[in-house]
Amino acid sequence: MRSWRCVDRDELQRLLEASPLCQPVPEDADVDRLFADYDTVLRDIADKLAPVHAVRPGRTASRFNDECQAERRQVPLQTHAKR
Repeated sequence: MRSWRCVDRDELQRLLEASPLCQPVPEDADVDRLFADYDTVLRDIADKLAPVHAVRPGRTASRFNDECQAERRQVPLQTHAKR
């Protein structure tokens, strides 16, 4: 999970403007390379401004009965973190 709310928008803009994404693109540029660069640059910026961190599942609502709790235990932890 990433804490997008904590991202400094001015810093995001500065990093994007300084990145290769805001540079002129040669006419003979390889499209696959451009998409790979786009992905890499955006991931690097995201990692810098909003690093991925684990989220521990919170308490369940009181309406969860024993059957719901048993089903919930069967779901991988990663799925709980996406909420």
